[in-house]
Order: sequence, then C-alpha cells, then structure tokens
Amino acid sequence: MKKHNTVVGDKVLTGKARLSYPSLFKPDTGGQYSDDKYKATFLLNKKESAAELKVLQSAVLKVAKEAFGVTTKLSEIAHPFRKGEEKADENGDIPDGYDGVVYFTAKSKYRPDVVDQAVKPAEEAEVYGGCFVRASVYPYSYVAGKDKGVTFRLGNVQKMDDGEPFGSTGSKASEDFESVDTPNVEANEEEPFEDDDDDIL
Repeated sequence: MKKHNTVVGDKVLTGKARLSYPSLFKPDTGGQYSDDKYKATFLLNKKESAAELKVLQSAVLKVAKEAFGVTTKLSEIAHPFRKGEEKADENGDIPDGYDGVVYFTAKSKYRPDVVDQAVKPAEEAEVYGGCFVRASVYPYSYVAGKDKGVTFRLGNVQKMDDGEPFGSTGSKASEDFESVDTPNVEANEEEPFEDDDDDIL
C-alpha cells in the first residue's frame, strides 16, 4: 500500500471555548484509554461560535482535499468534530456543558505553553475543566489501516475566563458562610472541660 504523506495545515485559533478533560501540564497516563499525550477537549457553542467553527471546519477540509483529493468531503472521512448530543447516555441525558455545542479534541506529544489572560505562565490549578480558553491547533491528515481522516494537533492554550468547574456539586464555602470574629481567649476564660461519662452531648 502506498505510504501516506501527512499534510499539516496552517495554525488556527479556536476562539473562546470551554475546556474539558484537560491534560495540559502532564500527559494523559494510567487510564484505560490513555495515550501518553498532552490533550484537551474544546467545546464551542454552535450558535455563539458559528464563525469560529466555520474557520476550523474550512481548515480541516482544506487539508483533506490536499491529502485525499480535491473532491473529498468531510462526510467521507474521519474528522474531529462531534455534536454534544452524541454523548447522551442510554437515558438521553447529556453531560454537563455538552448540550448545544460542537466539540473536538486536540493532542500533542509535546507539552503546550499554557498562559493566562496577560500571556504569563498559568498555574495548573487555574486551568481546569469548565473554564474558558482559546487554543492554537494544527489540522493534519492521517491514514490508519482502512481509516483516513484529519484531526488536530494541539499547539498552545490561553485561559480567557473562569467557569463553573465540571463535576462540581453544591455551593461554595464562601456562599455558605460569613466571616466571624475570632474570640479573645484571654478575655473569655472558662472553666476547664470536665468529662462526664453520663453526658453524651
């Protein structure tokens, strides 16, 4: 079989996307489907990010035509774009954050630069599943057995805004409690506690 010559497209920016399943500071290892790569999934709202999605789709199609022929259509190859509704479980429940979005995953064997809004190195705790980011990605072609397609290589990532962390439940401590004054121990001396076996409270 003729060897496939990988076609790598130009760098593309995702636009503002919600981050999911990030492995940006350490490669994904130890899991059933781990591949020892740096990766992340990016969720873009189908309506609000229509322009950005069109740019990404055009970049993938351009690579596909160069790699597999000018008449190639995305429907004829494997491509990275998925609808959030495709993640619905057997009861039809869609995971948090995936309703109404198109998502894709980008990977790299190299660690990406991850920066904050000021383009300064970001701390790992600042970049979590549920926050909003943008990323640079590179579409490239591949052939694996009988499968052929185009996917994304991950470039770099910039955090843009905070968001509700995926998997969070309940409220924050700051929402539950108010600050309290610390009592002055010297001014409020009490009798030493005496254990009473008959008192269970």
